[in-house]
Amino acid sequence: MGGQSRNVDVVRAEILGAVDELRRAAVADGDDARLSVARQLSDRFAGLVTAQEVRVASRDALALWRGGMGSFQDVGNADTEHAVERLRRALRRGRWSRPTRPRR
Repeated sequence: MGGQSRNVDVVRAEILGAVDELRRAAVADGDDARLSVARQLSDRFAGLVTAQEVRVASRDALALWRGGMGSFQDVGNADTEHAVERLRRALRRGRWSRPTRPRR
């Protein structure tokens, strides 16, 4: 169980770090839409405990991405582009995260 918990914690922390970077970029740009998305994603991922929860939340967030949500497209500067790409990579990792097996 400990290995699973560590893996989930690492993936969730990666996603929340990317969300925080997106939030900072949105604040700097005065971008209310991206700021709203960052808040929603932060709330969504903050309390997750299991790999399954992380996978479902990541899948749902990526569905918004593929659906053309403006917060994930049409970036206006390098900082926002970096934040959006980092978030995309983190969510993809979260979507495929698996519990780790304890070592014997």
